[in-house]
Amino acid sequence: MANLTLPDADQQLHMRQAMMDSLRVEMQEHIKSRVGPLENELRSRCYLLEHTNAAQQAEIAQLKQQCDLLERATSTFIQKRAEDETKIDEMKSMLQNTMRKANYLGYKIANRDWEYPLLVPTVDELCTDHGFDLDEAIETYRFILRLMDYTTGMRRADEKVIDEYIITLEPSSDYPSRYHCHDILLPHWQQFTSALLEFGCFVEYFINYFEDSDAFFSLIISNIELSEPILRSLVENLPRFQQLEFTNNLPDGAACINFITQCIESNPRLSEFVWRSNTLENSPMDIERLYEAISSHEGLYSLKFEDCENEDQILHRFLIKVKSRTLQHVELVSNRLSNLRQTDMAEFLASNPLLACLDLSKNPFTHQDVILIADAIKHNTTLRVLKLCTNLDQSYLFDSLVFDDTSLNALYHSNHSCKIRHSFSHQPFRDLDLNPYHDRNLNLKRKIYTLLSRRNRQNENAACFDSEGIMIKHLPHILSLLKPYSEHNYCDQWFPADADEVKPLSITYEIMKGWKMPELYNLCKVDVSEDMTIDG
Repeated sequence: MANLTLPDADQQLHMRQAMMDSLRVEMQEHIKSRVGPLENELRSRCYLLEHTNAAQQAEIAQLKQQCDLLERATSTFIQKRAEDETKIDEMKSMLQNTMRKANYLGYKIANRDWEYPLLVPTVDELCTDHGFDLDEAIETYRFILRLMDYTTGMRRADEKVIDEYIITLEPSSDYPSRYHCHDILLPHWQQFTSALLEFGCFVEYFINYFEDSDAFFSLIISNIELSEPILRSLVENLPRFQQLEFTNNLPDGAACINFITQCIESNPRLSEFVWRSNTLENSPMDIERLYEAISSHEGLYSLKFEDCENEDQILHRFLIKVKSRTLQHVELVSNRLSNLRQTDMAEFLASNPLLACLDLSKNPFTHQDVILIADAIKHNTTLRVLKLCTNLDQSYLFDSLVFDDTSLNALYHSNHSCKIRHSFSHQPFRDLDLNPYHDRNLNLKRKIYTLLSRRNRQNENAACFDSEGIMIKHLPHILSLLKPYSEHNYCDQWFPADADEVKPLSITYEIMKGWKMPELYNLCKVDVSEDMTIDG
């Protein structure tokens, strides 16, 4: 039996290494055979993805370019549309102007040959046929000619009537006004009022055609008695005047409130209405309608009722009842207003209404009435002018109202917006105009500096600061305001001639010298950012 020879350890190691190499080669070939196709597929997919991504990027770039083009086109379209709209607006404006001009010229052409249709009675006919004496006949004849001239001028759109802007009817002599409403004049009145209606249309054309025109068309009838037929004819034909003024036309006051109401309701362009020396009758329903007409009117700016109050005290309730958003100027002159404690007028003035000017002159106000008015407007910030007369010199009440110099805080709470004109015992009006600026803060600043200047002359600022409770932390703020406040104080008719002689440095020196000097050293430990009350 042959003997088997076992390989030694080196041979075994060599054999194992050979087997490992063989297995490695076999494994690599196996992996290569399996992974190769996958790698090729992966490479193919990556190549395809790269080309797809490039195509998408190119498409995105193309879309962006198209968006930019679309955006530019949209911008161009919007710009062109705006230009087209501007051109359309210009064409509309030109068309409107052409139509206005056509209406304006059409009215003038259509009426240029208009002739007055009525015969004017002569002075002799008035005397013989109607029983007038010579002076009465002359006055009536002149007045008929005046009516005829205005009627013809309005019908023909006469430049003289247009240029004057005002149609004024008043007697040419001192004869009683009742002759102006005589039956023989009624047809001429009817012609006049009918012309007013057509002239109102022309007024519209005129205002529209001359858009920049400052025409303020007015109708003024003074010292001419207006009978009921004349009033009815006026109301039915009253055009859109901006100003209507009636003086001493209705001696008995009959139906006057209804007439006023209709005048206001029928004139949307009405801006100013004046009713003077015509008594107001007390008709509760008519009065409420008048209040409503004034309150709802969207253009009425000024109302003047003068010498037209009777014992019923209708106008006592006027300011309370009227709730207008446009009314800013009211004159209630010589209307027997008194005993305001029994009305709500004081409360109305204290409620900060929209009124900018109020004239209460020539009314028999009592001392208590004036006190109520002064207290009512003390905190009013909208009223710019107040005018009134009293039987006593009560101007001191209004001095303290607009310039209460008892303390800085009292001065701060004074009225800084209203100009007051006061008169007593038929003396000329005295302007208590301590509020010359439209800005109430500027008025306040000049008053504060004036008060500090007055005290400085008497070396009283330090003592007043102590009595008024001014805190030490406010000192830097006070000193910083002296210079800018002094710029609003100057020598004029409202303050004493030496009001501007005190310089800011003088007031600063007085305060630093005599007011709480030891405490100033601790000021740096105090927060001084808080503003003074008086700064507003």
